[in-house]
Amino acid sequence: MSSSFPHNQAREGTTAQAVAPGPGPEKAVRVPDGFGALAKLPGVVIYQRLVTPDGQIRYTYISEGARELFGVSAEEIISDPKALFSCHSADYSAKFKERLLAASKSLTSWDVEASIVSRDGRKKYTHAIAQPERKPDGSVLWTGVILDETRSRTAFFENLSQGFLLYDAEDRLILRNNHFLEMLPALHDVAVPGAHYSDITRAEIAGDRAASLEDPELFDSELYEMYRQRLEKHADAHSMFERELDRDRWLLVNEHRTEEGTVVLYTDISELKRREREIRHLAYHDVLTNLPNRMLFQERIEEALSRARERNTTAALMCLDLDNFKYVNDTLGHSAGDDLLKCVSTRLRSCLRDSDTIARLGGDEFGIVITDLQDAEYATSLAWRLSDAVNQPIDLNGQRVNMSVSIGIATATNGDTTSDRLLKDADLALYRAKADGRATFRFFEAEMDARAQERRMLEMDLRHAVAKDQLELHYQAQVDIFSSEITGFEALVRWNRPGQGMVSPAHFIPLAEETGIIMSLGEWVLRKACKDAVGWPSPVRVAVNVSAAQFKDRNLAKLVGRILQETGLPAARLELEITESLLLKDVDENLHILQEMKNLGVRISMDDFGTGYSSLMNLRSFPFDKIKIDQSFVGDIERRPDAAAIVRAVVALGNSLGMVTCAEGVETGEQLSYLRSEGCVEMQGFYYSKPKPLAEVVTMMRATHAKLAIPLQPVDFEEYGLTTDIRLPAA
Repeated sequence: MSSSFPHNQAREGTTAQAVAPGPGPEKAVRVPDGFGALAKLPGVVIYQRLVTPDGQIRYTYISEGARELFGVSAEEIISDPKALFSCHSADYSAKFKERLLAASKSLTSWDVEASIVSRDGRKKYTHAIAQPERKPDGSVLWTGVILDETRSRTAFFENLSQGFLLYDAEDRLILRNNHFLEMLPALHDVAVPGAHYSDITRAEIAGDRAASLEDPELFDSELYEMYRQRLEKHADAHSMFERELDRDRWLLVNEHRTEEGTVVLYTDISELKRREREIRHLAYHDVLTNLPNRMLFQERIEEALSRARERNTTAALMCLDLDNFKYVNDTLGHSAGDDLLKCVSTRLRSCLRDSDTIARLGGDEFGIVITDLQDAEYATSLAWRLSDAVNQPIDLNGQRVNMSVSIGIATATNGDTTSDRLLKDADLALYRAKADGRATFRFFEAEMDARAQERRMLEMDLRHAVAKDQLELHYQAQVDIFSSEITGFEALVRWNRPGQGMVSPAHFIPLAEETGIIMSLGEWVLRKACKDAVGWPSPVRVAVNVSAAQFKDRNLAKLVGRILQETGLPAARLELEITESLLLKDVDENLHILQEMKNLGVRISMDDFGTGYSSLMNLRSFPFDKIKIDQSFVGDIERRPDAAAIVRAVVALGNSLGMVTCAEGVETGEQLSYLRSEGCVEMQGFYYSKPKPLAEVVTMMRATHAKLAIPLQPVDFEEYGLTTDIRLPAA
C-alpha cells in the first residue's frame, strides 16, 4: 500500500512527519494503530488532518484509497488540500472550512454526507466520520474515515419500486434507475447523466413530437401547455401531479427541489386508477343495465345545456316509462322483469347517436339526453324509433311478451333553462302521454305546467281539508227493488273547496290515491260514516268504499274494528265496498284481510263487478255478501243488447251463489223494470235519489217508514234483443 508517509514512517503505529510546510518546526503526528488494516478495505479512505490555531487546514495523512474514490492521489491532497475539493460542488467547498473550524472550536464529532463527481465524471456518494483531539499548542487533530457509499446508495435506488431521477443544482441529471426506464423506455437515450431537466421533460411529455413544442410549423398548443405547466411546477419546492401515458397507464410524479438539486419519483398508479375508474363506474351507472344512473344523467343534462348555450343549438330531454311493466314482474317474476329491462335498455341504446346519453332512472323509467338538436323533427323520428324498438316481441324463457313505452319530450333552445326545469317539463309531458292512453309520446307544452301547478295547489288544499275536517259526506240510498224499502246508504265524500266551490270526486279522489292522501282520507270517511249512521232513525246499513291503497296497510281490519268500537255502530250495519281490480295482485293477502273483516261481522260488497279480469274466480275465492253491477252496463241496457245480456247473467250468477245483486246508476223506469224482471235485488241511482247531505238523509228516512211504491214500466224484451217468458203487468 502506498501512502504519503516517508518510507521509514509508513508502518502502522509509527510517527508520520508532516510533508506540507508550515511555520515553526515540523512536528511528528502519531498515526493510531490499526490504520494499515482499515486502509486496505475497498471503499474506505483513512485520513488525519490538522487545524491550526490560526485556521490553517492541512492533511497529515490520507490513505491511497483516495485515488479510487476521488480520482486524486494522496500526494496531491497532502501537498494541496484544495485538490480534494475539486470533486465537490462549489457550494459544499465554500461551506466546508466554516463548518470544520466551528467543529474544531467546539470539539464536536464530524459526520457529513456529500455527493461528488470524480475527475472521470462518475457520480459518487461519500460519508465522512471523524473525531477531534486538541493538542498542547492549540491545534486540533482530526482522525477519521471516508466511506464510499455509492454502491449501497445505487443499490437502494435500483431497489426502489418507483422510477428515480436525481438532478444537481444546475438541473443536470446525475442519476437514474432502471425502474424509470422500464416505465418510460423511450427516454433511454434522453435521460442520461448530464441531460437537462427541460430536455428530459420535453421528451417525456411529447415523445417523438418533442420538436412540436418549439417549431412554429409543428407547434402543438395542448402539449406545449402541459410542458409550460410542468416547468412552472418545477420551480416549486415540492409538487405532485398525475401523468396519463395512455388510457390504461398512469404515473404519479413527485418532485422535491432543494438548493443542491431535485429528486423526481415516478410511481405507477395504473392499477389504482383502474380501480378508481371501476368505483366511479359503479357510482354513476346502473348495476343491472350498465346504463348511466340518475346522478350521471343529471351531469349530462348540465353538459348538454352548456353545449347548447355555447353553440346556439337545442338540447332535448326524453323521459320514458314502460307500460304495464309491473304486470310482467307480478306474473313472470322479478328475474324475468330484470331480463326484460336489460333487453329494452339495449334496444333503446341502439337507436341513439354516440353523443346522446340514455340512463336508467329507476324501476322501469329511462331518460335520454339529446345534444345539438337541429329541429324537433329529429326528436319526433327518434321517439317513433324508440317506440318501434320496444314494441318488438321479447322472449322471456319461452314466454312471448309485448311491451310498449310512453315518452315525454322537452326541449331547450340555446340552453335557456335549468336541468331541473327541463327534467320537470319532460316528466309532465310523460304524464300527459300516459294520460292519453300510453304507448305514445307527447311534447311539453306551457299549459301542462299550468295544469301541474294547479294540481299541486289542489293537493295542498286537499291535505289541509282532510287535516282540518273540511270535507263532508253525502249519502245515496240503496233500495230493495221489490219492497221499495231503503236498505242502506252509500257514503260519498264531497269537498267544498274554499273559494273554488264543489270539487268533483272524479277529480280529487284519483289525486288522493296518487299522492297517498287516500290513507288519511279513507280513515276519515270510514269513521265519519259510522258515526253518522249510529244516529240514523232507521237501523239501515252504511256502505263505505275501501281503496286499493288502504289494503297496503295490513292493519286495516284492526282499524275497522277500532272505529266500530269507538262509534258504537254494530258491525252488521257496516258494508265495505271493494273494487274487483283490488284482487288482481296480492290476491292471497288481500283475501286474508277481507276474511279478517268478515270475521268482525262486517258485510263485504264487490263494487264495479264485471269490469275486472277474473270475476268468476274471485267469486269462488271469497263469499261476498253483495255484487254491485257497474253503472256502465245498467246505463246501456236500453240501447245495447250485449249490456242487457251481461246484466241478466250477473243477476243470475249472484242469485245462484246466494249473493245480493245491486244495480248502480239506475236513472229510468225502463231500467228499473228490466232489473226487477231479471230478479235484481237492489238498486241505486238518480231514479230514486241523488246523494244527499246528512240532514236530508235523516229527513228522508223519517218520511219513508212506510213502503214506497216505485212505478214500473212494462218491459219490451224484444227491444233489448232478448226473449223471455216473463210478462210483467203495468204498475
